[in-house]
Amino acid sequence: MRRESTAMTMLSIDLDYFKRINDCHGHATGDRVLIDVAAVIGKALRVSDHVARFGGEEFIVLLPVTGLDRAHHIAERILSAVREPGRPGLPAYTVSIGIACQTSVNEDLDAILMRADEALYRAKERGRDRIEIASGPVPPLQVIQA
Repeated sequence: MRRESTAMTMLSIDLDYFKRINDCHGHATGDRVLIDVAAVIGKALRVSDHVARFGGEEFIVLLPVTGLDRAHHIAERILSAVREPGRPGLPAYTVSIGIACQTSVNEDLDAILMRADEALYRAKERGRDRIEIASGPVPPLQVIQA
């Protein structure tokens, strides 16, 4: 971002009710769902984008040289693809997505990740199977000398 003077955006994606999938269908089916969602995400991305499993059922996507509008379009493609029926042997599932765009070279990846994660949890609170966009970066606290 510093070199190119461009924006970078992060998606935080979490499978909704994944524990229920494991409990009702077994861990082997849960593993197949994880593999499937990774493939769905991968098909929605460009060669320059990066996806990684971040935790149990969470994925992080880095979208270099990508602003908020383009990232939102990619997130919508992922939601739409996940909702498509017809995955033999897999239960239906949905995902929730949080989006955070780095707009300042001073914001590090941890801060972007925290904002994307906050947006993800807002998506979960508001009903799941949806996208939420993070608010802008919070400036660091300044120490005032008396």
